[in-house]
Formats: sequence, C-alpha cells, structure tokens
Amino acid sequence: MGVSACVYGLLHFGFHVLYEGGLYGLARSLSKPFIWFGVAGLLTLVALALTSNNWSIRALGGKNWKLLHRLAYLAAALLIYHQSIAGKGHWHTARWLLFPLLVLQAARLAKMLLTKSARSSRTMSGFGAIATPP
Repeated sequence: MGVSACVYGLLHFGFHVLYEGGLYGLARSLSKPFIWFGVAGLLTLVALALTSNNWSIRALGGKNWKLLHRLAYLAAALLIYHQSIAGKGHWHTARWLLFPLLVLQAARLAKMLLTKSARSSRTMSGFGAIATPP
C-alpha cells in the first residue's frame, strides 16, 4: 500500500510539473508553502518505498527499519496538510482523511502504553517471587 501511495505521489508530482509548464513553472511554484509540504511528504514516501524490501530490513535491522517506517505517519500528516492548505477547497476532504489517521495513531500509542505498563507490572511483581535462602 505504501509503495502504491509513493507511485501515486510521483505521478501527481509529474503531472504537476507538466501542468506548470516544465521545470521553470515548477521553480515558480516553489514559492507556495503547500508545495513544500507536498515535496517533504513525497520525499518521505520515496525513502520508505526504497527501503521496502528484504535487503533493507536485513541491512538496517528489524528495529531500525520499523522505526524508519513509522515515518509513514509523518508523511501522511504532511500530505494531508499539503492538501488542506492548497487553497482549492479540499479542507473538508482532508479533515476526513486526518480523522482516521489520528484515531489509528491514538490506538497505536494506547496499545504501546498498555503493553509497556503490563510489562513493567509483571517485572515488578516478579521481584516478590524471589525466594530467600533459609
């Protein structure tokens, strides 16, 4: 899903360059803040797409790879903000995209906190189980 989002973003960028009239038009559009948010989100997606393979998982290590791929949440937020400030009346659509993202992020954080508290309570209760020598 992430790689297809990256491909869609690259197509969107390519059509934007064509619409603006080439690289000169693209350079003119860089004065608009929403373009910078889109470029930042697209570059994040490209980095994630390039590392979406088994070789990258082995090279980075599973933990580092997973940490890197959590940037998908940042990319989603940047791209939703890109859409919302583009000045084309897309804020209503962006709001409906942002809400599920926030719910999923809150659920992920809640699960992480609950798992961490359960793990620490098991560790603390384990100390009382240590038998003292007679």
